[in-house]
Amino acid sequence: MAAVKQYLKRATNSLLTHARLRLMGEREVQAFDDRYRQVVGQLCTVMIANVLPNIEVTEERLRRLCELLGTEVPEGLYLLDRLLFTMALPGDVCEMGVAQGATSALIASELSSHPTKNLWLYDSFEGLPEPSEQDVLIDDPLNLGDLAHYAGEMAVPVKEVLRRLGTTTLPTDRVRIVKGFLDSSLPSGSLPPEIAFAYVDFDFYQPIFDALTLIHPRLVAGGIIMVDDYGYLSAGAKQATDEFFACRGDEYSFYVGPLFAGHFAVLTRTICPDSGS
Repeated sequence: MAAVKQYLKRATNSLLTHARLRLMGEREVQAFDDRYRQVVGQLCTVMIANVLPNIEVTEERLRRLCELLGTEVPEGLYLLDRLLFTMALPGDVCEMGVAQGATSALIASELSSHPTKNLWLYDSFEGLPEPSEQDVLIDDPLNLGDLAHYAGEMAVPVKEVLRRLGTTTLPTDRVRIVKGFLDSSLPSGSLPPEIAFAYVDFDFYQPIFDALTLIHPRLVAGGIIMVDDYGYLSAGAKQATDEFFACRGDEYSFYVGPLFAGHFAVLTRTICPDSGS
């Protein structure tokens, strides 16, 4: 068997050589992973010293930050900072737009030590929906040339998300997975009665606007909504967020993350939904 593996490796490397590529050996992969972890750790040290002084990067947090997919490490740090700020508030945590579940695992790892909070995950697991007329291509990360071609892209099976969650210590009975495209017809029982923190990563106008509309009456005072891809991929993400804030700006503070950290906006509830004050 070892001889067969060596033969296949040599044959594959021979083919890749013509394309000026080659396979990495196990030690090279480990060295690359170690170097990446070191670089991420250095980045975290700089950001904590200069931007986010309230975070402590533990070994577990560093691991989860290194495993992020599609979310930049600086944005992951901002997410941690805002999530930790809401831990003392009543209410559960939602992620709307789960993809591979790497961000879900980052959040789940934090909730493991807070026994009163559940994690609610929402995704179609069928990829992106059809874009609406408000969705205009402003970045093309997959080089598809047209936003209409993104429908169905980024589909990840739920078992991959469950696998990542299984690497955390968050009990499975504290995770709710809601499958399907999110819209205003979502049954009330498919949402927590109170929300302390929500991470919205739906890319397109309509699902983002629907998510914000559904979260709003359940978001507690001091609660936070973090919207990913604000000003990235589709113009609809920014438009949906801006329209929501324009209607309810007296109830929220609004913050746009620095470009070095990614593309996101943060809405913080300043008025209690029950008392109106």
